[in-house]
Amino acid sequence: MTADRSDLYADLGLTPRATQEQIRRAYRTLVRHNHPDTRRRDEPAQSEAPDTPPQQVISAYSLLGAPA
Repeated sequence: MTADRSDLYADLGLTPRATQEQIRRAYRTLVRHNHPDTRRRDEPAQSEAPDTPPQQVISAYSLLGAPA
């Protein structure tokens, strides 16, 4: 099953017109917000795309982050 490219951009909270720099920044921001080492223990995980599991963010970036 292949994912629709627009869904991949939505997973990162972006539009299909996003540049490589915007894709990289969105990915790093989402990963940082959800990573347990970058927040206080009593603070729940927060994300700009709260319904997107971290694995989907990683998958979206692996496909969109490559300029080819």
